[in-house]
Amino acid sequence: MSSKKLAILTSENGFTLIESIIAVILVTFMMSGLFLAWYVVERRDRNLEQYWQYKETLELAYQITHQTMRAKAKSPTVAVLFGGQGISFTGTDNNLWNFVKDGNNYIVTHGGKEEILIPNICNNALFALDGTKVDITLGVTTPANWTGADDLNINGTVYIRNP
Repeated sequence: MSSKKLAILTSENGFTLIESIIAVILVTFMMSGLFLAWYVVERRDRNLEQYWQYKETLELAYQITHQTMRAKAKSPTVAVLFGGQGISFTGTDNNLWNFVKDGNNYIVTHGGKEEILIPNICNNALFALDGTKVDITLGVTTPANWTGADDLNINGTVYIRNP
């Protein structure tokens, strides 16, 4: 071998074993930090997504209850059930409508059909009747690991307009 090639192979321009180990450790720490940051952000997003799903479920159930009562309930047939946890009325379609909290579900029944509006997370359904005015309160449980809010609740009033 020529002396020039031998000088290149024996030069001390490379990394020592200690420098290589330290470089690998630093790169490992940086990658671990990136993965940890990604995990924390992803977990927060999942909690936020579940919160919005609960909120949308609650709002949809409230809208269905409110609009059905406003459009279909006949004033003299409205009755509060189960100590305020449900309401019953005969609709303009002559079907019996019931909106009831059953365990952790919020259910509507009409015309022999049953539909769960809030499955497994309903913790509050209260109805109060005062003449043709019905006060409605619905609530769902706060999602697990969500620390940003108390239980989600929605309140409103329906005025029965069908005699």
